[in-house]
Amino acid sequence: MTTKEFSLQLLKEITDNFSEKHIIGHGGYGVVYKGVLADGEEIALKRLYPVPGLDDTQFTNEFNNLMKAQHPNVTRLIGYCYNVKNERVKLNDKYVFAHSDEKVLCFEYLKGGSLDKHISDESCGLNWHTRFKIIKGICEGLNYLHNGSKDPIYHLDLKPENIMLDENMVPKIGDFGLSRLFPSARTYVTIKVIGTIGYMPPEFIERREITSKFDIFSLGVTITRIVAGYDGYSKCARMSLEEFIKHVHENWEKRLQDTMSSYTPEQVTTCIKIALSCVENTREKRPNIAEIVDKLNMVDTTESLSTSQIAKKRSWNSERLSFFPVGARDVLSAPAGPFSRLSPLGAGATLAESTKMLGCHVYSKYFGSRKARERWWRSLLVLWIIGSTLASFHLFHYINSNAVEKRRDSLASMCDERARMLQDQFNVSMNHLHALAILVNTFHHSGNPSSINQVTFATYMERTAFERPLTSGVAYAVRVTHAERDQFERQQGWSIKKMYSPNSQGEGDAAGAMIREPDEEYAPVIFAQDAYKNVISFDMLSGADDRENIIRARESGRGALTAPFQLLNGRIGVILTYSVYTSEAVVNARPQELIQAAIGYLGAIIDMEALVDKLLHQLAGKQSIMVNVYDTTYEYPIRMYGSNDKGSGMYHNSSLNFGDPSRRHVMHCRWRWKDGSKLDV
Repeated sequence: MTTKEFSLQLLKEITDNFSEKHIIGHGGYGVVYKGVLADGEEIALKRLYPVPGLDDTQFTNEFNNLMKAQHPNVTRLIGYCYNVKNERVKLNDKYVFAHSDEKVLCFEYLKGGSLDKHISDESCGLNWHTRFKIIKGICEGLNYLHNGSKDPIYHLDLKPENIMLDENMVPKIGDFGLSRLFPSARTYVTIKVIGTIGYMPPEFIERREITSKFDIFSLGVTITRIVAGYDGYSKCARMSLEEFIKHVHENWEKRLQDTMSSYTPEQVTTCIKIALSCVENTREKRPNIAEIVDKLNMVDTTESLSTSQIAKKRSWNSERLSFFPVGARDVLSAPAGPFSRLSPLGAGATLAESTKMLGCHVYSKYFGSRKARERWWRSLLVLWIIGSTLASFHLFHYINSNAVEKRRDSLASMCDERARMLQDQFNVSMNHLHALAILVNTFHHSGNPSSINQVTFATYMERTAFERPLTSGVAYAVRVTHAERDQFERQQGWSIKKMYSPNSQGEGDAAGAMIREPDEEYAPVIFAQDAYKNVISFDMLSGADDRENIIRARESGRGALTAPFQLLNGRIGVILTYSVYTSEAVVNARPQELIQAAIGYLGAIIDMEALVDKLLHQLAGKQSIMVNVYDTTYEYPIRMYGSNDKGSGMYHNSSLNFGDPSRRHVMHCRWRWKDGSKLDV
């Protein structure tokens, strides 16, 4: 298109002598007016300010730059006006002749205005498709300026204010007031300050260097603001690449959650990556404009492919209709409305009637034969049986799981209840024995002479046996040092004996017992129930289990238990030992103080099987579980009650606390059938 030369008079006429009402913008190098030519064409007139140093040659060069730029994304130059004259002006009350000129550039008028008026964040404003089209158009226009001719044109002030939009939102790069035509792609240095703060690259701010990467830096800032608004560039400076991309994606997803297609996130990511690579501080790391256009074309191709896939899907849907008879295809493909033309029932048939008739026709053709129906019914029957079986199995598994869980909870509750009751009954026996220890201390050691002897002790034990139904024997041993032994034996009239000897047959065999060898300390029995009076004179410290029990009892001030053993009656029992202290012993004394204060030891045999039997007898109506009691102090548990068979299946273990912290006991419970056998779950 030929560029026109307009007279200054014509331009004044179409702008009412460049009146303010025709102003549509202000640039760094002139004011922009709107005018309408005689043929109705709207144009934008840029009336340049008087620029010091801009001579005719320089203006001609700038004009030639605009003449060379012919691209859909570059503002089209329609004409110009260059009017030079000498006029008389008044200066200091005198008239002088001065040289004056008018330089006006006329461009196509773009109704969309400048891009900066359309920039907003992701939540409002232009949709993504329009923004991507603008970004791609700007890049293609800049690619033309840099690579469209032998010598590149550098814009040097690329920003949203210098990018115009037409009525179809097609971007066009404008305002070439600062552009220069460079004969090569080398680096140039200038002393002039050009461009706009915020769009200038670091190398220009620091060293006034100009290359094609000047425009690339400005492009990166512009793309960032198109995608994320004016605050986008400041946000990306505070975030990493991944964080900024995620931030922009989330904002676009909020706006386009229902309409964003599969290719949109890829386009957003590509644009942000391009923008951030364009604003690298080192210009060598910035891409050139041709590389940027290639990347945008690649993601734009993805959009085209997605659109073609939708078209193919529609075509496939049309092909599927060919499965039906011709009448069916007509009905299924026709829009909603009367079916008089297509209906087999004739004119006036309703949509429901036509559809019903069509369904009967299709069913009769493909499923109407007897064999086909039989095959379908057999298949449906098999599917129904399989489905019912799976559903029944799932239901059974669900119900059984709930039942098992309830039985497990019930077993745990019953076992914990029995363990708690057994502990309570054992504690009653311990309390009675503790009271007896206090009685011995009061009437034997504190009295002078003693109020207790073997006869009174045995009589008291016999008359109060109902208070200790679970103890089968009680004895008291006094503490004797080696220095006191001779005097003690003369007072008692017998010698201290060992608990065991090589010739003895068991505990309490006085005939085979040997005289106790000299030792540092002794614990001979001086009182015992009549049934166990044969243990009198035996040293309790000479038996391994009894010695351990005595030492632990006097150090702790609490009862100490032995490991389970078989009693003379064949049942399983344990020995509970209490230490008797002097009256001066303090309650919170240290172990060494307790050892020094010990003066005797009271021991009782507790029939554990009788204790548990009594408990279970009290719960005779609740005997739906089997109970075993074990001493688990050592690696292998020792049975105290019940059978040795722990059984299998569902069980529960409840801890038992018999007051001795050095020993551990547990109650093992299982379900029992009504006939007495075990129930394995």
